[in-house]
Amino acid sequence: MIEKALAYVTSLDPAFPDRIQGSPEDEILAFESLVGKTLPASYREFLKSMGRGSDGIHIGIDCDAKASTLIDFYKDEIKTGVTELPENVLVMALWGSAVPMLWLRGLENPDPSVIAASGSSPMSPFSDSIGNMICQAAFYKFRLPALTHRYSLTAPGIKTSIMVKCREVASNAGLESLFFADGIFHCCENGTTAIAISDQADIGRTITLGSTDQEDLLGLIARFKESIPFDVKRLSGTPKG
Repeated sequence: MIEKALAYVTSLDPAFPDRIQGSPEDEILAFESLVGKTLPASYREFLKSMGRGSDGIHIGIDCDAKASTLIDFYKDEIKTGVTELPENVLVMALWGSAVPMLWLRGLENPDPSVIAASGSSPMSPFSDSIGNMICQAAFYKFRLPALTHRYSLTAPGIKTSIMVKCREVASNAGLESLFFADGIFHCCENGTTAIAISDQADIGRTITLGSTDQEDLLGLIARFKESIPFDVKRLSGTPKG
């Protein structure tokens, strides 16, 4: 899955593979020894590809996922008992502003899910897999900013999931789901428009939209607002009108 994810990112930015740096095997083994369990296959593949640098793909929005950072954290926090982790999880990223850390949960699974967490406590599901998370981050970093007209829809007062209603609106508007869409981040697009639906209880329920066609985009926003009372914000760089 990581290979497929990297191929997708490269399709958006062909120079991307030249800017990432993987961890050497001895660094991966050092971290595995600290974890005390065999690293899941997808995570090992991630470290081999991006363990020393992810080119600002914003793992966990702005977390540090470098193997060296994790090794220090496990030595200073986990092995000393300062931070205790539940069974069958490992920390894969740290020090984010919106997401303090990311866990992988279900280490017996070769491709475990990603969980937002704070200290010893889980927050909410973050992505169905590491590969999905990479693609979703790249969608925000490369795909949406490439479109002329961009808006953000937020639902600060909504306490329940927005995903089912919003996916239905997007589907009815002719947007097709991308292979890395899941129940937490749903990314879809057509020839002129791309949207990302985020349905995270602890972080925020939002939709980010971009299009080359302002009229069509405003019509799509109106459809979303018919289903949920979103606040609408025009993002920086979007022409007025």
